[in-house]
Amino acid sequence: MTKNVNLWVDAELTWIFDDAWMRCVGQTDPVSLRGCDCWGGLDLSNVGDVTAFVLLFHENDRFQLLPFFWIPEDKTLEKVKKENINYDKWVAEGYVTVTPGNVVDYDFVKADILRVTAGYNLKSISYDRWNAS
Repeated sequence: MTKNVNLWVDAELTWIFDDAWMRCVGQTDPVSLRGCDCWGGLDLSNVGDVTAFVLLFHENDRFQLLPFFWIPEDKTLEKVKKENINYDKWVAEGYVTVTPGNVVDYDFVKADILRVTAGYNLKSISYDRWNAS
C-alpha cells in the first residue's frame, strides 16, 4: 500500500525479524559470480538523494546481492554537515561513488552500470519510473 498508492500503514507483524536478518550477514565476492544470471533493480535520484542499483543473484542455493550507490560530489559534504550522514566515510571505503557536480550525473551512472554488469548474465533491470526518462 505504501509503495503503490502512497498510503502509509502500521503493521502489527514484522516482515523480517532481526535475528533472521542478522543470520544473512556476510560478503559476496563479485568475482565468484562472474557469468552467473542476475537481475537488476534501479532507483534514480536527482539532487540530494542516493541513486541505487542492486544486482540479485540466486547461486549456490542462496540469494546474493551486489549493491552500488551514487551521490553528487557537491552534496556529499553538505549531507555530512547538515544531516550527520557518513557519506564521506562511505565514499572513502568504496561503498558509495560520487558523481561530478551538484546533481546525479546519469551518464556517469550508466557507464558504471554497464561496467559492473559486463561480466554477469544480466537478465533484466526493474526500475522506479520516477525520474527515469
